[in-house]
Amino acid sequence: MIALVQFYVCVKLLNIRASFLLPRVKKMIVKTSRLLSFVALALLMLGPTLIQVGASPTVAVGAVYTEDNAVSNHVWRFTRYSDGTLGPGVSYSTGGAGTGVATHSQGAIALTADGKWLLATDAGSNQISVFWVTSTGLVLKDVEGSRGKMPISLTVSDSWVYVLDAGTLNIAGFRLRPWGELTYISGSWRPLGSGASSPEQIGFITCPERAVLAVTDKGSGKIYTYAVNYWGVAGWPKTTTSSGPGTYGFASTKDDLIVSEAGDHAASSYDVSRWGALTPISKSVSTTGLSDTPCWVAVTCDGKLAYTGNGGSGTVSSFRVGWDGSLTLISANAAGATYAPSLDLAFSSGDGFIYLLSANSGNLEGFQVNHSTGALTWVTTVSIPTSAAGIAAS
Repeated sequence: MIALVQFYVCVKLLNIRASFLLPRVKKMIVKTSRLLSFVALALLMLGPTLIQVGASPTVAVGAVYTEDNAVSNHVWRFTRYSDGTLGPGVSYSTGGAGTGVATHSQGAIALTADGKWLLATDAGSNQISVFWVTSTGLVLKDVEGSRGKMPISLTVSDSWVYVLDAGTLNIAGFRLRPWGELTYISGSWRPLGSGASSPEQIGFITCPERAVLAVTDKGSGKIYTYAVNYWGVAGWPKTTTSSGPGTYGFASTKDDLIVSEAGDHAASSYDVSRWGALTPISKSVSTTGLSDTPCWVAVTCDGKLAYTGNGGSGTVSSFRVGWDGSLTLISANAAGATYAPSLDLAFSSGDGFIYLLSANSGNLEGFQVNHSTGALTWVTTVSIPTSAAGIAAS
């Protein structure tokens, strides 16, 4: 009986509370429905815009770098977006001096493989500058003498850095410390090989169980190679006569070297032994254009595509690289018309885009890479100083 009375009282109390709350609940429902209607109308009006933005995101994903090589030298940084376009350039003093004119060499600046450090040559003050790469810009950490005169090209492999001094025809090695300081590797200074007169580039070729350095010299048509030991010390140069005249820039796959030949409008490939001996694979594969003058080379990370920047015609030629390092011309003009001359080249991280330096015309261009056909599609152009040298991208 008592339980029935308690149940009856609870029911009455609930009825009273319900009759009190219902009007307020109804008002809340009305207000919420009006708000939802307004939001739905807004989404309907903005829908196409939101869809368009989502389909073509322009998120900052990296950067492209060059140096102006001015008397007061600066590195220029351009924010790279996911669609390949570039933002406005921002300059950072290297603490050194340039020559004031374009050097036309390949590799005047270089990024470490992890993207944490950027190194730049100061050809006018005979120095190397080291920048710490942050998410928002560059911080200068060290400036060191190059151990020669007129450094025009440098290369990085892990913590080893080697520089090419064109004025004194030598190379020298340094160790890049974790905090960004360069220290000279004792005993690493080496002369170029016999006949050297106008060197253009130095670069590492990572061969099985061994690191090898290569230097090209356009005046003599020679390629100089150096085997590097466990302590980062380069041996004495081995000299190889190029398959064609005007040996200029180069790039490498895992153990093959691809070299441009400005003198006969062609490119050649070589097998590289662990001791630095070169064996020709494809000799002087023509770009088919008498005015092409291929001078600079870039190769995709998978080693399947190679491109030459052609200084005379302002074009870019594409090549298919075989499993054995052989070269087959895909197109003498993979990018269509570009600004002449086409100078140094660099791929973005992931090889989705390639960037082309056309310093004489004051332009830096970007192209999307079709890895199936090798074709290049223009995506961006920004202005750069006409004395600019070197290019690197992340």
